[in-house]
This record gives sequence, structure tokens and C-alpha cells, in this order.
Amino acid sequence: MYHYRGSILLIFMVKRLFLKLFQRRMRLQICNAAYTITMHHELLLHRDFIQKELEKKLSPKERAQLYTYHIDRVRDFQHERLVHLLVTFFFGFLLIGAATALLVQPLPELRVPLGFLSAILLVLELAYIRHYYELENGVQSLYLLTKRLQGV
Repeated sequence: MYHYRGSILLIFMVKRLFLKLFQRRMRLQICNAAYTITMHHELLLHRDFIQKELEKKLSPKERAQLYTYHIDRVRDFQHERLVHLLVTFFFGFLLIGAATALLVQPLPELRVPLGFLSAILLVLELAYIRHYYELENGVQSLYLLTKRLQGV
């Protein structure tokens, strides 16, 4: 009976923790609209901004300033891409480990938790792969803008 009450208490505590985190995120979204902008959306905004600026007649000094700004932003996006690549690999290794443990686990009572863990890791891995794909293609499109800024 004690174990049952402990499980209920644990579920209640986890539920309260998630509610607090969700409320804090909602407050941040209300207070700071930029919090909700994803990195991919930010990349598209930057690309559109640079394309509009390239259509204008810029002096050499303005073009150099735009080039410097663009290179700094590309560097930020490259860093974000690298971090997401590492996270994608990390979750991939966790997924492989969980799936391997699920397949070689002789205890039947561990099959359900390991199956659940594998399913969660698979969903996360697919989301990270999609996000990394968007970042990779976005950064590649910025390289073309860099060449246009250089005048090549």
C-alpha cells in the first residue's frame, strides 16, 4: 500500500512541476514575443532582410557594414547548426542504446519501459533531424547571399 501512495505522490509532484514550467513559459511568451521565434524563422527573416538590402543601391561602406553583419549572423547560425548536430547524434546514440537494450533484455518486465523509452527517443530524434535539416538548408542558402555580397 505504501508503494502505491508513493507512486501517486510522485505523479502529483511531476504534474505540478510541468504545470509550473508551462506557466513560466507562457509568461515568457507574453512578456517577450521574440522568445517564440524559432531559429529557422530567424534565419528566414535574416535571409529576407539581406535580399531586400541587396536590391537597394548601397555605398561601398554600407555594403561592407552589411557584409560584416551578415558574416556575424552566419557564424551564429553555423554555431546553432553544430550544436543541433551534436544533440542529434547524442539522441541517436541514446536511441540505439535503448533499442539494443530492448532487443537483448531477458526480463519481460523491462520490455514495456524500454519500449516506451525507445518510442520517446525515436520521436525526439525525428524532430531533431527535421530541425537540423531546416538549419542546414537555411545556412546553405545564406552562403549564396555571402557570395552576392562579396560581388562574386
